[in-house]
Amino acid sequence: MARNIFRDAKEEVEKVIEIGPGKVLTGIIKRTCPDFKLANVSSLKDIKVQVKI
Repeated sequence: MARNIFRDAKEEVEKVIEIGPGKVLTGIIKRTCPDFKLANVSSLKDIKVQVKI
């Protein structure tokens, strides 16, 4: 399913950030779209780190 969602946008998507506890969606996207840069944000501290990137 994720492959279909990102297939058309793949040329424009560089990074996917999952917001919330857990890393389920990040794991699915990692397997279906291995070229994407992935990050998980589950706390305010994580948000501050991701904004710098």
